[in-house]
Amino acid sequence: MNKDFVFYTLEQNKINVTVYGIERLARSPVIIYAHGFKGFKDWGFVPCLAEYFAYFKFCVITFNFSHNGIGENPLEFTEIEQFAENTFSLELSELEQIIEAYQFSYFGNPADKGIFLLGHSRGGGISILAGSNSDEISGVVTWASVSHFDRYSDRQKEEWRKKGVFEVLNSRTKQVMKLNVSLLEDIEENMDVLDIQKAAETMNKPFLIIHGDQDVSVPLKEAQEIYECSDKENTELFVVPHTGHTFDMVHPFEGTNKTFETVLNKTLEFLKNTEKEVQMFLKPTGNASAVQAVFTKFLELKIHLVISFTLLTAIAAQIVIPVQPVPFTLQTLAVLLSGIVLGSRYGAYTQLTYLTLGILGLPVFAPMTDFSIGFARILGPTGGYLLAFPVGAFLAGYVYEKRKSFAMGFISLLLGETVITFLGVLFLNTFYLHNMKQSFFLGASLFSIWTVAKVVIAPALSLFFQK
Repeated sequence: MNKDFVFYTLEQNKINVTVYGIERLARSPVIIYAHGFKGFKDWGFVPCLAEYFAYFKFCVITFNFSHNGIGENPLEFTEIEQFAENTFSLELSELEQIIEAYQFSYFGNPADKGIFLLGHSRGGGISILAGSNSDEISGVVTWASVSHFDRYSDRQKEEWRKKGVFEVLNSRTKQVMKLNVSLLEDIEENMDVLDIQKAAETMNKPFLIIHGDQDVSVPLKEAQEIYECSDKENTELFVVPHTGHTFDMVHPFEGTNKTFETVLNKTLEFLKNTEKEVQMFLKPTGNASAVQAVFTKFLELKIHLVISFTLLTAIAAQIVIPVQPVPFTLQTLAVLLSGIVLGSRYGAYTQLTYLTLGILGLPVFAPMTDFSIGFARILGPTGGYLLAFPVGAFLAGYVYEKRKSFAMGFISLLLGETVITFLGVLFLNTFYLHNMKQSFFLGASLFSIWTVAKVVIAPALSLFFQK
């Protein structure tokens, strides 16, 4: 049985996940598959390999890296802007977070049977890095893995910097897919962290390298380079004759073949043998401390971000143009930013925290000499706006999570601002002015220019916060 999940990373990037064999999640070892460049979790052989290993009592997790270019359509590259912004460090972080999500029961209660990484092409390099970094990984398998990420000539890099983008043709879809210069900067700035051969050298766990001898995309030489760096006692290099980068498999899926079945059978043999060794040494509580550490790290980061944006909202509230009965402040700018930067849930939590502090009497609301502090402010003419903050933050974050771009940021912020203004005007009219036209003028149209300015500025600021 398969089940789809949506997972949001610490950076609030959306990752679509499919778990195969989920009914045995609590009692079987897990394989986490990482796809390669211009790959995705539903490409050609991926569902086939997942069903194969699930049949042999493994649980298999496949996922799309958040910036692989695949959006709501699972089979087409529709998020080209996201694709252009991808980096190797981002993919490494996301694989590590998927591993942690499994350990922390995001997909269901995990078994204490071992975690295996399986990566194809560039995903192989990412898997080697993640496997070397974590003692929780039981074994690593790579199919046609790259041995290095810096695959560009000096001339290409020079042109890349001049243009700001590097163009790649997708031979299957005929799309010209761009890579921003941030990818090149990631390679150069994180050389040590992204050193695949160094990671292979320090890999202290079973490691299987599978490669076709006719691979023109990633030559066999790269598999040999990885093998030469690795611990030979724990590592096996398996060369598949007369085949290329995808072992004669294509997309869309047209069925399996003997070559690919050889790859599957060799991988299964390795996994089964390694699983037996793992069970000999694995303690029943082996993941407890790691799970607790993951939970603590995740919780601490989220609490820090919620507190930071709560303070930002309070500070923005102090920037006031004293218009009566509703003053102009920069509060809503901070409110909407909390939604698109932290995501819908944590944006709402931030504003609920802000309201709680204000109701308790802390001086976080905008200064107004006409009304008292604390709960009395909620009963004042600005109460509707304040109560709408969590709703506005949630809506802005929810819409932006669907597709992260400057245009969608503008739309999500405009929606959030509209909801806050509407509820604020409705409250003002119902409990104070009893005149909708006057309420709309004093509570909305008077600030229309400032509102548009905030909605335009906020997407740019959100990109700054998310760096």
